[in-house]
Order: sequence, then structure tokens, then C-alpha cells
Amino acid sequence: GYKTLLVDLDSQRNATNTMLPPSEISTTLADVLVGDTNRQPIENAIYETPLDNLDLIPSHIRLAKIERFIEIEEQFRLK
Repeated sequence: GYKTLLVDLDSQRNATNTMLPPSEISTTLADVLVGDTNRQPIENAIYETPLDNLDLIPSHIRLAKIERFIEIEEQFRLK
């Protein structure tokens, strides 16, 4: 009965692909975490799933590249 938020941090997107069709996703965790300009608020990346009380922040393949290009302040954005 608890409301749960699933944050898909895996660039392979298994949880994302299981829960949501790609056509319904416009903002992902990569849009929230990466870059200083045009970053989206995390609220824009939260989607309802077909399961009651389960919301999802979807992943994106761009998350695989974060480790190479990450800046110090980006490491703490999710926190």
C-alpha cells in the first residue's frame, strides 16, 4: 500500500522498458542529471506505471556516458 518511486539508474533500461512504452517517455533521468543548461526538474521525469502506487523515473542510454564527462557538482544532483 506504500507509494513507491522506482529510479532506473541502469543505462540498459530494463525497468524502464518493462514498465513503460518508449513512446510515452519524453523526459528521462539523463535529462535531469546531465548538463548545466536545459536540465529538467526531476518532477518532469516521474511517470505513473500500470501498477498501483508505483511511479518510475526512466533511464536513458546517455547515462552510460555520464562517468566519462561528469563534473563534480553533477555527482550530487540525484542526492
